[in-house]
Amino acid sequence: MLVRVGQWKFAKTRAPLFAMALVALLAPLPASGQSQAEFCAFEVAVSSPGGRPVVGTDVVLAREGRRIGTAVTNENGIARICDAPLGALLDVEVGKFCGAVTVRHLSAYWMRTRRVDVTYSNCQGEEFATLGGCEFVIRTHDDRDAPLSGVVFDVAQPQAVKAQSKRVSDHFGRIFHFLWYGTSFTAHLEKPGYTPQVLVGDCQAGSNPVREVTVILSMH
Repeated sequence: MLVRVGQWKFAKTRAPLFAMALVALLAPLPASGQSQAEFCAFEVAVSSPGGRPVVGTDVVLAREGRRIGTAVTNENGIARICDAPLGALLDVEVGKFCGAVTVRHLSAYWMRTRRVDVTYSNCQGEEFATLGGCEFVIRTHDDRDAPLSGVVFDVAQPQAVKAQSKRVSDHFGRIFHFLWYGTSFTAHLEKPGYTPQVLVGDCQAGSNPVREVTVILSMH
C-alpha cells in the first residue's frame, strides 16, 4: 500500500525505523550560519610599539578611498572585517588622527582569513603640548640655493641654548635652535670661504612656537 505525502509516495510499513527516517527527511535543515563559523576576510591585529594590544581603535577597510567595512579592536587588539570583494586592491586604515596607519594594496583571499599586523601609537594631543619656548630650524644655503653643510652657528648668548640645539649645519643645511619664551639671540653663521651672516631672533609668549628661517651664504 502506498501513502502520499505532498509529492512523495512511500510504501506503508509498520517498521519504526521508517517513521524516524520520514521525520528526518521532512525536518527543516539548519541555517548555514548555525552549522559553521562565520568566515571573515580580514583580521587586523593592532599592537603598540611595546607589543601590547591596542583596544577600542577604529579600523576601516577601503577601496579607492571609499569605505567598505569598519570594525573596532577588541580586548585582544583584534578587529575583524568579514565581507570584502575579491580581485580588488584594498587598504586597511588604523586610527583616525595623529599616528594613523594605512596598509595599502591588499587583496582578500578565497575562503581564507587574511591577517594584517599593525603597530600603532596614538599621538593625538602631542601637537598641542606646551613647549615653553620656540623651536627654530635654520636652513643654510649657498648662493645657488643648495643646502650648505658645516656652517657654524655661533650664538652670542650660549646660556640661552637648550641641550638639543645643534650648532653646526648638517648634510641638509639644517641648524636646530631652541629659545625660551621671553629671550632672544644674535648669532653669526660662518664657514671658511663664505661671507659670514648675522641672524637675530626672539621668542615671545603667544607667538608661533615653530619657526623656519633660510640664510644664504655667498662665497668670497
